[in-house]
Order: sequence, then C-alpha cells, then structure tokens
Amino acid sequence: MSGLVRRFLTIPLLAALVGIGLVAAPVAAPAYAASAPTGLRAAAVSSNAVALTWTKVSGAAAYRVQFSKSSSMKASKTIDVDTNSVEWTYLNPEPSANSGRLKANTTYYFRVKVITKVDLNHSAKSLSKYGARLKVKTSGGGARTYLAPMQLKATDRSATSEYVSWNSRGPGIHYRVRYTTGGNTQTKVFDYAGGALTGLTAGAPYTYTVEVISRDNDTVLSPVSAPLAFTPAATAHPAIKIASYNICGNACGNWGGREPNMLDSLRRQAPDLIATQESTNSDDLVNDYNALSNRNFLRIRNNKHAGLAYDSDRFDLVDSGINPWNADSSKDAVWAILADRNDGNRRIFVVSVHFTNGGGADGQRKSEAAELVRMIETDGQGLPVVVAGDFNVSKRKSEHPAVYGIVSGAGLVDPLGNPSDSRYVSSTATVEHRIDVGYASANQFKRHALRSKWENGYDVDYIWHSAGIRVGSFQVVVDLDGKGNFMGTMPSDHNMLVSSFHLG
Repeated sequence: MSGLVRRFLTIPLLAALVGIGLVAAPVAAPAYAASAPTGLRAAAVSSNAVALTWTKVSGAAAYRVQFSKSSSMKASKTIDVDTNSVEWTYLNPEPSANSGRLKANTTYYFRVKVITKVDLNHSAKSLSKYGARLKVKTSGGGARTYLAPMQLKATDRSATSEYVSWNSRGPGIHYRVRYTTGGNTQTKVFDYAGGALTGLTAGAPYTYTVEVISRDNDTVLSPVSAPLAFTPAATAHPAIKIASYNICGNACGNWGGREPNMLDSLRRQAPDLIATQESTNSDDLVNDYNALSNRNFLRIRNNKHAGLAYDSDRFDLVDSGINPWNADSSKDAVWAILADRNDGNRRIFVVSVHFTNGGGADGQRKSEAAELVRMIETDGQGLPVVVAGDFNVSKRKSEHPAVYGIVSGAGLVDPLGNPSDSRYVSSTATVEHRIDVGYASANQFKRHALRSKWENGYDVDYIWHSAGIRVGSFQVVVDLDGKGNFMGTMPSDHNMLVSSFHLG
C-alpha cells in the first residue's frame, strides 16, 4: 500500500489492516537515552591528519567517531573514545601495515554519537543517534604535513628539571622543543613525544613549545604548538629510572647483530636500574653498556631468565635473592634491596620477573603471580616495591584477569591502567606522561611494529609499583621509520619498557 493511500486511512482502519497483516506496522523511532553530540568541528587540519572536537554531552562516558571518504558514510570506519576529541591520522583506525595516513587535498566526512563505555568483551550500545556530519578537506601537500603537537603537559621532576610530553605525531620523526625563561630561549630535540628537560633554573617561570621536524635534516614538518607555562619545583624524592627488557639472549641467535641497538637504546634512556629477562647474555650487555656509557652497573647473579643490574655509583646493595618458581623452576625472579645514596640511603625493593610462557601454562602463571606476592611479603621488609618483567600474558588472554587480579590485589599498581580486556585507560592509572604506550610490549620480530587501536597496548611486559610511588613517565621504546617499521636489526622480540618514578 502506498504512503499516499495510507495517509488517508483512519487510525482505527489502519490498526485493523495491521492486525490482519495487510499493512506493515510503523517502525518506532529508537528511544535514545542521550542527545546527539553537537558542535563537531575540526580543531586543526594538516595534509595527513584532522583533529576533531565536539561539545560534551552531559553524562556521556564514551563516543563513537565515524569516518568515511563518502558523504553517504558508506564503507565507514569507527573508533571509540572516552573524551570529546580525537585526532584522526590513519585511513583505517586499526594500526595495520596497510593503514596509510590521510591524503593531502582530500575531502573526508566525520560524525559522532554517544555510546556505552564497555570493555573488549562487549559491544558498545548506541545511546544517541549520530550528530550532524562534518565535511573536512585536508590541506595541500607541502612542508608542514603534520598537525602541530597538542595536549602539551609539564610536571615537576626536580628543582632543575621537568617532565614534558605531547600527543605523538606518529613514527619516523623528531620534535624540537623551545623553552624560554627571562627572554632566554634554548632548544632540545627529542626522539620521542616526550622526555625530560634538564638544567633548568629552580623556581624560574618557563614556557615551552614543540614542532615536528624530520629525522634526517631538521626540516620543519608542522606548525609550532601553542605554548605551555611551567615552573620547576623540587619533588619529594629524586627520580629513579628503570628499564625492563626481555633481551631474548642466545635463544634468538645473532646476539652480535642485535646487541648494538640494545646498547644504543640503553645509552639514550640512561636508566638507573636494568631488569632483564631471557638473560643468558646479561653479562655481555651490562659490561658493554658500562664501557659505552662510562657507567658502573653491577649485575646480581641469576639463573638464565630474570636478571637485575643497578648503578653502583648511586645504589648500595643491602640484600638480594633468586627465587625459581615452584610451578616452573626453569623461570625465576631475582630481587634486591637497594639503598639510594641520592635520597638519604632510602631503601627500595626491586624485582625482575619472568613468568612461564606457552599457551598451556595458565595455571602456572597464576601460581607464579601468587609466589611473587608471597616473595614480596617475605623478603620485601615493607619497603617501597617496583616489579618489572615479562609476565607472558596480555589483557586478551583467558588467565590475564587472574594474574592481574592477584598482583593488583596485593596492593601493587599498574601505572598505565591496562587491566584485562580494557578499551580505555583505567581510573587507577597513575602515570603522568605516556610515551608510545599504544605499542605492544612484544613485537614478535615482526618488522611492522604492533600497535593497539586503544591508548594502551597489548602488553605481556609490565612495570608495577607499590602505592605511594609517584610515576612521572612511562615509555615503550620503539625506533621506527615513517611507515612504522623497525629500523635496522631488531634488538629483540620484546620492546624495552622504561619508567621514571619517585619514592613519594
């Protein structure tokens, strides 16, 4: 029956025809719980990316952003966020090797709706219809192809240093930071989207800006960011930096070809503590690092899995031990109580762990997590605790909730807030500056770096800390070309994790 005829039927007659199946029942519009987002706009546009923002919807916990090359929104892609902004950089939000950047001088379409905030085990439900569609044309090709860095942050590291970070602009680039006080401007080039500014004047007001530059010749690739003001102030305790690294020892072969890139990463990161796993070559690594960097690291003896080394120019060794797991004695943990001469000989309990690998070891990893907790209770003397290592289980694995729950239930904190099946950063996250943490901690020797669609990666490696420890920054160390591929000989099948923290 045509819509024209239906318009002239009386309501009782239409109801009767529906009842005998001659007319289809009208489809009721969905009863949405939230208003459609409004105010969608492009906050910034470059030739390879678009930054979007919109007006917050009262009570909304998450949004779905839809993208298409077509005004009809066909063949669309989506990404879910728990903020009212997103930077759309890639044609496909899934970070595969084929997900190229947006194209220059090209029109794209976006729209946003409110959804439920769920984990990876559940599908989000729509709480509103999509808001108005936004048409955006990327800028033409040219030198400034990247968005200006946004979301600049600065937090205190010491009276003369500051943690700084900003939104990453992707792989294969560098950043130039200009920081100014009293009319005096200095510059520093960063390999990654954050780090530390040092040599500052205590108590002096500063501003800093960031721009993207090329890795090879310092060509400027973006506009300069908006400035951010900060004043360095003393922290309660000096920073300690720990590097956690499964170096895959002799098991992966080609140690001589892989070690130079490990040493280069250690040199640039300059940690105070080094926790290694699959550590058959730890003596080589530590000795060669000392020679390269003029450091004086000492290594605590271990079996051939978990290893631990400390800067003896800073720390005194008070006690140490090795704990093979009862569930799998081929894997182990090594621990040390260290006194920090830079902090009035304040003591810390540091642990490097390696849990059992393999798909059939679920029960063993749960047992090892429980053993780890008992070891901390027995040997830790109630000191501040940092645990770093390869737990061999990521947030999508069936036993991850048990392992994660045992460790967090003992009072240890995951600073990234990366619990089981999480799409979003947990409210328990403590880290102040997040650098490349969307990359998975294990790369499986795949040339294209594995990266999550979500802000946290799929990590089998973790650095935990006890409550009361302040985590200034956390980084997954990946050195990539502009396509997201590892450069040179890949050092290991894991990526180095680095955390800078303070004992209060």
